[in-house]
Amino acid sequence: MVNGDRTLGRMSICWIAKNKPAPEVPLGKPRLEHLFRMTSIVSMCVRTQRLSTLATILLILLSCVGCGKRPQGFGHDAAVVENVVLVTIDTLRADHVGCFGYQSVRTGHLDSLAARGTRFAQAVTPVPLTLPSHASILTGTYPFFHGVRDMGGFVLQESPPTLATLLSRGGFHTAAFVGSVTLDHRYGVNRGFDTYDDEMPPAEAQPGPRKPERRAGAVVDHTLAWLATRPVGKFFVWVHFFDPHSPYDPPQPFRAQYAGRPYDGEIAYTDAQLGRLLEAIRDQGVSDRTLFVVMADHGESLGEHGESTHGIFLYDAAMHIPLIIAGPGVPAGQVIQGQVRSIAVMPTILAAVKVTSGDHLQGVSLWPLIEGRGDLFPEDRFALMETIYPRTHLGWSELRAVRTKEWKYIQAPQEELYNLLTDPTESRNAVKSDVAVTQRFKTVLSGALGEASHDLMLHPSTIPAEVRQELASLGYVSAGVGQPIKLDQSRPDPKMRVDLLPSFEAAITFMGQQQYERALPLLQTVVKADPTNPLFYLRLAFCYQSVNNTDAETKTYERAVQHHVETDEMLNRLGNLLLEARNYRRARTAFERALQLNPEHGESMKNLAICLFELGQLQESEKAFRTLLEHGSTQGPAHYGIGLIRLKQSRRSEAASEFQQAVQLDPKLWDAWFNLGICYHEIGKRQEAVRCLEEFSRGAPPEQFPQSIKQARALITRLQKAKS
Repeated sequence: MVNGDRTLGRMSICWIAKNKPAPEVPLGKPRLEHLFRMTSIVSMCVRTQRLSTLATILLILLSCVGCGKRPQGFGHDAAVVENVVLVTIDTLRADHVGCFGYQSVRTGHLDSLAARGTRFAQAVTPVPLTLPSHASILTGTYPFFHGVRDMGGFVLQESPPTLATLLSRGGFHTAAFVGSVTLDHRYGVNRGFDTYDDEMPPAEAQPGPRKPERRAGAVVDHTLAWLATRPVGKFFVWVHFFDPHSPYDPPQPFRAQYAGRPYDGEIAYTDAQLGRLLEAIRDQGVSDRTLFVVMADHGESLGEHGESTHGIFLYDAAMHIPLIIAGPGVPAGQVIQGQVRSIAVMPTILAAVKVTSGDHLQGVSLWPLIEGRGDLFPEDRFALMETIYPRTHLGWSELRAVRTKEWKYIQAPQEELYNLLTDPTESRNAVKSDVAVTQRFKTVLSGALGEASHDLMLHPSTIPAEVRQELASLGYVSAGVGQPIKLDQSRPDPKMRVDLLPSFEAAITFMGQQQYERALPLLQTVVKADPTNPLFYLRLAFCYQSVNNTDAETKTYERAVQHHVETDEMLNRLGNLLLEARNYRRARTAFERALQLNPEHGESMKNLAICLFELGQLQESEKAFRTLLEHGSTQGPAHYGIGLIRLKQSRRSEAASEFQQAVQLDPKLWDAWFNLGICYHEIGKRQEAVRCLEEFSRGAPPEQFPQSIKQARALITRLQKAKS
């Protein structure tokens, strides 16, 4: 997470207070018209000639999408399901759960649930990221259909309908309790829930108003409170545990029990909290009428293939997930070996409670498999996968994949093919040795994604500064909004750059320990080796800032721009540095370019207004400040800036009115309090002047305003003496 940013920018009359939080801008709509559509899947497959047997199977499989209502298999008439409990455990690898063969962590409640239900040995996710993967679970569709492709810059729209939406229409009371800001309601995953509890604890010493996550214990506490007072009738509750996600920090006694293995400690703790939830439902006497679905959203690489966490690669360490279903009509102790997809969870739940799904689903119900009635489609069902995270965050190529129980083909600048039966660790690339298989899978992927799979332009929505900060604290660091993203796999292959990550991560560790001199050479090395990586530049510049090397910080951003690595955040920071150096014309160019990339970047608009003020272009400056009035969290600084313009124009009464509005909107805008007091003094309102200057003297940080506080106190004394 990037901390210590400068607000930067002094005005000739007064100053903008430093270290103001960046303004929050509402998330916009994803450009859904540019996303893959499953209608293109059918048309592309129809046009493709001489499809291999493998591709023909896919054609049959996918042609059901968009061609009427998919049969979902309401085959268990004797089973009565009145309630549904969906539990998603973030970042949980299947091979770190006891019932999946892992003996080094206690997962007794997961194991017990598997013993009384059905465990799916080969469940996979379509994307290794929290928000997109949950959007797929909750809509039964792939990311390229529902539109949530990455973290932060995408919002789930009104279509397709969610699981909660359909169950609510079916008479269910719906509630959700999530453990992280990654599933905040602003991303649209709350659609259909009567209760959506995403309340995080206060931040305490952390930057921002709240912590980015809460422990599973707190999630369960809130869930149990709802269960104890829930309305009478059928219910659907979704419970999300974030704990196994990095940074790993299990509470005691799990920290001590799993010393040196904090990831396993988080899993054991989460399992214990799952036990509390299951016990409470059992105590309510409704377990025998409740369908339980427990699963992960994605896994964790834990160093495999050079990746410490997740998001970059599509290997099974991050894509293979645990999935357990238990409840009425589910055979006990059953293990299904065939590959299934997480997008099958929604149609499976809908079939269990006999709620019509509509025709948008891309997943198919698992009940034929669960009940041993065979399958509607071949067992080795194709699973499509993608990650655009390397492209959006690191400037590397996006990846796509198609997986069966036996094979996985990864489309990358240097393509990969793995036989999962003989090479489960995906360490022997079979592209050259199995040319025919490779070609068949390329045809499958091309047919599935359609003609739009190349040269696709994505337009992520604006990410508010506070959201970037929250996501960064969880490892999803963004360098800001840049050019529209072209998904043509023309960028460096992630596996050819991944060897830089250990040095980069070591540098981040040193920075967290404030050992900036040790971090600098590591960051200099990775920037030199990967000169188009926006995140590397951002961290190097921040490191220079931390050691007060303004010249090197400025040159770092300028070098990034020279390499066409431009984002709104980087250009704004460059502009800030130039503004501090009083290089107003170059600063103006940087701010204007930032606003071209992101017209809603309030911080750049504010700084552009300051820059124009310093250049004496008051009319343009006021226009920029008035644009800020459209953004709620920047209205205070906007009124303050207009007040400074009125002072410059010797219109002191109007200036006082603007300053008064500024402090009403932002009571901690200390420079506005100071100038309001000065204005009142100059227009003869002595009592109001004393009140404002006293407010400033009491509240303004002394280290930030030492001279101004001294001036304010001297003026207060003079005014009080004059009154007496």
